[in-house]
Amino acid sequence: ISGQSGSPVAIHYDSEDVLLGIHLGKSFIFKSPVTQKPEYFGLFRFTDRSLVKEIKKVVRNLHE
Repeated sequence: ISGQSGSPVAIHYDSEDVLLGIHLGKSFIFKSPVTQKPEYFGLFRFTDRSLVKEIKKVVRNLHE
């Protein structure tokens, strides 16, 4: 949905909320590999060590 860029992408797993990544936006493709029709699909960045470091840096800067 428009305006949700930067929001968390999470699932509820084993009685806990788990952060999968950060919403980046959406993209349009002319031929979906699944439906073979044009469609939009969402993009997100998976949570990895690099992303965690970036988030921690921003949080530290907010507290300074």
